Amino acid sequence: MIAVKCRSLKRDRDGVNYYRRLCTTVHPGPILIHQTYANLLDEIGEHEEALAHREQAVKLEPEPWTYSGWANTLEQMGRHQEAGKVRRTADQLFPGSQR
Repeated sequence: MIAVKCRSLKRDRDGVNYYRRLCTTVHPGPILIHQTYANLLDEIGEHEEALAHREQAVKLEPEPWTYSGWANTLEQMGRHQEAGKVRRTADQLFPGSQR
């Protein structure tokens, strides 16, 4: 929970350090670990590492919000065509959903 609290306090680097340690003990772990860890990684510009956790999140729970996170990371990396493809896939899988 301390890693989650770090995010709300804008202590992103501290949160990343806690999540890194946590990820060494859980495989694959709950979806929210990967999603929140990726959020923190994106905040500090570690998009490549975030991308791996976004993809894991989609594998664990393919929902509009996990696809949205994946697309957001791709956009931050400047990979707009891939982000668009991810969003279109989500739209096809979940028509009419709000991301």
